[in-house]
Amino acid sequence: MNIYLIFLMFLLTKYLKKTWKNIESSFKDDFEMNVDDINTYMDMDKRASMNEEILSEPFHRFEELYEISHLLFKGEFSEIFKVIHKPTLETRAVKVISLHNNEHVLLAAYKEIKILRELHHENVLRIYNAYKSDTKLYIVTEYCDGGSLNQIYSKAQAPFSEKQIVSIIYQVLKALDYIHSLGVIHRDIKGPNILVGKNFKVKLADFGCSGITGKEKNQIKTSFVGTPYWMAPEVIQNASGLKSYNEKVDIWSLGITAIECTQCDPPLANLAPLRAMCIIPVAPSPTLASDNWSPEFIDFINLCLNKDSDKRPTASELLRHCLFENMDISALNDIYDENWDSWSWDEDDDENLDEEDSSLTRSRTESQYQIKLINLDWWQ
Repeated sequence: MNIYLIFLMFLLTKYLKKTWKNIESSFKDDFEMNVDDINTYMDMDKRASMNEEILSEPFHRFEELYEISHLLFKGEFSEIFKVIHKPTLETRAVKVISLHNNEHVLLAAYKEIKILRELHHENVLRIYNAYKSDTKLYIVTEYCDGGSLNQIYSKAQAPFSEKQIVSIIYQVLKALDYIHSLGVIHRDIKGPNILVGKNFKVKLADFGCSGITGKEKNQIKTSFVGTPYWMAPEVIQNASGLKSYNEKVDIWSLGITAIECTQCDPPLANLAPLRAMCIIPVAPSPTLASDNWSPEFIDFINLCLNKDSDKRPTASELLRHCLFENMDISALNDIYDENWDSWSWDEDDDENLDEEDSSLTRSRTESQYQIKLINLDWWQ
């Protein structure tokens, strides 16, 4: 038996080394692209036309229409502020991106604007407008005062209950069913990209990694895109040229997100991102850490995390799962805190956590989860 286990470990090590080399090669190809490569891909005429199409109003209109209240979030590439729409006194949010960021970040922002303008669903974040100054890009969206899922469980220092998770994933599934019907794949489903409003509405946000099917379907199915811990096996295997993928990668990521909500971290969060990517394709599908969950919830997770994407259900099929038969939408009621209006989400807050709260520290470290693998076919 010991010889058999040693042989299996030898084979697994060989496979992981091969996968690791292919991923490193993919990274090298992406990161060595310079501005000349990008300008070749997107010429200046196309770039000018994109600016004219997406940024329809001059920046001075933003200053006339909005008053900035306070900082909500500060990330590596952007800041999000709470703003007041002066004509209606309505609270909104604005994502501010420096134009000095690398070209990948700006292309993702332009793509997010373009896609969000075409999406109209109660569970998809609404965009109002976009403006550009000499140094910054401003994207105005609706304001979700509950924050993102990872902000909520980090602030509470506790995971969600099953009733709350069921309400959340049901609403995300409705959003996925809608965008998939329009040929859009999100490709970055995770706690930080799912927002909650005071009216218990869950909103799917951040479409910078998304892809559009149709005539460009083949390019999208071969893109190496996503955030490591939530990536479907077929996306990672695609880096080795072994497998293509479709919209069901979002279903896998939703299953991982459901587990994230039960333990304040995605599976394998204790590992470095690249090491996690080597393990995901070869290890058994993740499972819930305890048995304190209903059989229906366990079954739902198992369906989402079927490693055979052909057997993985669609969003439409999962919406009919028995898990949602007695769903309580008001279960999200107790996550809202009246004091959150004055709460500013900032990575510096991590310094205030005790060293022993390692899992919460990991979940609150946004930079760890914002490692995204990107290709220039994002725009397509």
